[in-house]
Amino acid sequence: MVTDWLTDTPPVKCALLQERVTDLHAALTESVNAAQGQIDDLDRDDAAGQRQAQRPLIALQAAQDALAAARLQLA
Repeated sequence: MVTDWLTDTPPVKCALLQERVTDLHAALTESVNAAQGQIDDLDRDDAAGQRQAQRPLIALQAAQDALAAARLQLA
């Protein structure tokens, strides 16, 4: 997807895209860390709670990984 954005994008806009993707990645990293902290606070015996809490964490991590890949393409 990032490659498609860059096809006809002037260098100035590429720099702006890189800045925005970097900012989004940083925000997602904070969210992943916060979600992981909340999971760590859950009772280990609460298996259902652990499973339920893992789902959004996995989604956040997938988004974080996608943005990391986008940052590499923009570099």
